[in-house]
Amino acid sequence: DPNYYRDPKTGKLNGIIAETAVFTIGSLVKLPPTCKLASLCRDTLNTWASKGCTTIFDAGIGSVRLKQDENILASVTSVPIPVRFYGALAIQIAVTTALPPITLGKVKVQTIKYWGDGSTQGITAALSSPYLNRGDEKGQPSYPSDDALYKAMEPLFRNGWHLMIHANGDAAIGQALRVYKSLFEAFPQKDKSIVHRIEHFTVTENDDLIKTAAELGIGISHTILHVFYWGHTFDKWVLGPPRAQRIDPVREEVEAGALVSFHSDSPVSEVNPLLYVRTAVTRLMFGRDDEEPLGKDQCVDLLQALRGVTINPAKQIKMDQDIGTLKKGKFADFVILDRDPRSTPGPELDKINVVQTWMGGKRVWPA
Repeated sequence: DPNYYRDPKTGKLNGIIAETAVFTIGSLVKLPPTCKLASLCRDTLNTWASKGCTTIFDAGIGSVRLKQDENILASVTSVPIPVRFYGALAIQIAVTTALPPITLGKVKVQTIKYWGDGSTQGITAALSSPYLNRGDEKGQPSYPSDDALYKAMEPLFRNGWHLMIHANGDAAIGQALRVYKSLFEAFPQKDKSIVHRIEHFTVTENDDLIKTAAELGIGISHTILHVFYWGHTFDKWVLGPPRAQRIDPVREEVEAGALVSFHSDSPVSEVNPLLYVRTAVTRLMFGRDDEEPLGKDQCVDLLQALRGVTINPAKQIKMDQDIGTLKKGKFADFVILDRDPRSTPGPELDKINVVQTWMGGKRVWPA
């Protein structure tokens, strides 16, 4: 199994694992009691509320242990929490005959999560052209063919589930788009209000990927802090220019009419919406404010960046009738900041402090 790395001289396992091996090893790790884990989770949710979050979407419930996750969610939500909590069920444990939504604890789940490839910084994302200075290495899609992915997605799509697929590399993104197109053609009567989506959409060497996503109405959600934390590494060691310059190509996507949001992929990057906004507006990299931004032609204006953490993700999880904007009839979710983002220079947007977070018309942070 290539996901278990071995010493090239001895052939013995060297302790390094990747991708699906994590599920096997993770299932063997002894965890603290559920009550302790739930307490830690509630502490984390309070931290996220302090960052201005009112809604959280966990895009991988049950990816290692379904029952464990279900017990934790039940315990976490057994008392009031400062955020709304939704999520996606990992395909590994999805029941293909089930109909949405289902409830885990008090968490409503109407989404199924697939993994189409690995990590760009981990050199396991599926690219159409080789990684920088790595010979012919391009990574591999998780599904060996479009037909294999179609067969995995079709039963749940047919039953009305909202689908999302992790795809970092352009080869995996292309495969996901082809399969979505085939599903839409096979079931033209399906609910058009559901925004099926692609997580990450990081490397887009082929401009047609953005156009196709917009035409199909596929939602795009970026780990935008790839630009902030890994931009320099992508540029110099992983992808090289010009591919690295246009990772997470938000401006092109917005101009094409795509629905774009930003997420943390926690713990890959921290939950910090104002840092996402700052990065989308400036494309500046960590510790490199005095250097050229990474792909400055992909910068967007403040309003577009704010939509990426408000109404756009609400639409992508089919909750825009209740959240995402302040409007009569919606939940009164909002934050109070210590300064106006509209009069704050782009590089200082992440220095804005959240003074209060309100959910449903009630202050939840500070409690």
